[in-house]
Amino acid sequence: MDTSDDPSAPTRIVVTDTNVLINLIHVDRLGLLGALSGYEFVVPPEVESEVITPSQTKALARAFDAGHLHRRPLVSASELTLYASHVQTVGRGEASCLAMMLTS
Repeated sequence: MDTSDDPSAPTRIVVTDTNVLINLIHVDRLGLLGALSGYEFVVPPEVESEVITPSQTKALARAFDAGHLHRRPLVSASELTLYASHVQTVGRGEASCLAMMLTS
């Protein structure tokens, strides 16, 4: 059964990495994320800081303002511990996404 249209179904959190955001910006489709019912797309600050091209930062800001994306920092001790471990081998954005995903 598809629960995407069921208002009582829990919202699925999707931690979104930089490459996904930039690819959607390139095709002017960040708004698609806001159109998917049953999902909340979150972006860690480490990912947001990796978007550095002015036109892309403006598109990202518009997506936040429209509610298509939500900022979500690392908050728990377990997230921060995992982040510190992963950032030794992958980028800051990837490390923050992994930390969030692994603690959810």
